[in-house]
Amino acid sequence: MFILVCLTFISALYSGPVVDDSKQIESNTRNIYLPFGFGFSVGSDAGNYMRIAKDPSIIFERERIVNGRELVPGTVGLSRPGFLFMTYMVSKPINFIFNYFNLFSENIHKNIKESLDSGYMEMGIKQTIEDSVPNLRDLYPTYITFVLLNLIIIILCLIFYSKAMKFSVFKISSYATISLWLGFFFIINDLTKKYIVSPSVGLFNLLAVSITLLACSSLKKETKNQNLLILYSLIFGLGNLFYEIFICPFVTLLLIYVKIEIIDNKKKLKDLIKNYKLFLSSIIIFITPYLSWYIFVEFYQNGFYHFGIEASPGFSILREDFLKIFSGIILNMIHGIKVAYLSVFPVFLLLLTFTVHSLLIKKDNLFKQDNFFLIGFIYSTTILVFFSSYGVIASRHTIGIVLIFIPYLATLMERNIKKKKDNYIYAFFVFFIFYSVYVARKTFPYGEGSNLFNPFI
Repeated sequence: MFILVCLTFISALYSGPVVDDSKQIESNTRNIYLPFGFGFSVGSDAGNYMRIAKDPSIIFERERIVNGRELVPGTVGLSRPGFLFMTYMVSKPINFIFNYFNLFSENIHKNIKESLDSGYMEMGIKQTIEDSVPNLRDLYPTYITFVLLNLIIIILCLIFYSKAMKFSVFKISSYATISLWLGFFFIINDLTKKYIVSPSVGLFNLLAVSITLLACSSLKKETKNQNLLILYSLIFGLGNLFYEIFICPFVTLLLIYVKIEIIDNKKKLKDLIKNYKLFLSSIIIFITPYLSWYIFVEFYQNGFYHFGIEASPGFSILREDFLKIFSGIILNMIHGIKVAYLSVFPVFLLLLTFTVHSLLIKKDNLFKQDNFFLIGFIYSTTILVFFSSYGVIASRHTIGIVLIFIPYLATLMERNIKKKKDNYIYAFFVFFIFYSVYVARKTFPYGEGSNLFNPFI
């Protein structure tokens, strides 16, 4: 049943674009039409990411002029090199297999080229895709590599979630649990809808959630957590080279560690302060990978350039006076919460239902569910503050503030549903079959703005 739902979702994603070309182009997205009615959509950054993953030296490209038009240069990937360099390495054997077995299809190439060229025609630009990307054929193995790595990221999300919940996706018995089926929301959502098929770092938003759950659930009252704190500080530091969101998991990890030491282990605050070397070491380990990359680029590659900050409105609100900063961040946070909960509305309904039941009927303490509610609260707050300060907050940024509560929801459901669990499992199966098609084929969110256009917002 699990595999059938996954195949249904993937098939629906490649069953042709669902938004008109003209609307996609307005949001910097392109529809790709393939033979037999298949197709998909890719974001505007996809071309640059594939160019860099094919030739990593392009990441230092400062200027890109095509037919007199100034296009976004390769430095768009300079702030997140990890995934692009990894794709380059993994693509080498795939490229060899692709060429050795002559898997290239002239018919598919023709369809892709016509699809991309039509975008220029729609905009009234006298240009073809091969003016912009002369080696388009050479990028197909790179695209396949992106898709494979995206699928691996999603699988890792499910594995990390399962480890946090203390079950194994490799055991058949796990597939009869509510917890595992709730994990399907990590696989089927608005992020995977867009970025499985479109080269991007967007799926690291999901990976950040799952690793946060794994890291924070690994910290225990009865064990020494110092080594785990150092280990995950390094993992999150390396994660920043792939996508800079990992500052939020790091902050969450630190605060959960402090909570366990002070509240669970009854240590005094002064004892933690005396152990400042541990926290200082964690911070240094966390910032070292990205700082090393920054120093290398700044001093040996003609200067560091962060596209999201220097070419986009990144953190521009912080230049305003305090009142504008405060009100602007609050308004962005409210918008982000609305976008997130509408993106995964079934999770929101389940959270609301079982939380109310837990509080009013069971008289439970929300903060005693294996720290899962607290982890979700801290992570959601840091994500909302981070992206609200950044100035761009859409479903791809905030969907994690809902998914982070799935372990908390699973704990409540497993504890309160004792009878006829098989019926719930079959209900989840039927639901996800329809939900996977709905998510893949609905017309929102699409485009780089990621809100094209949710009719409920």
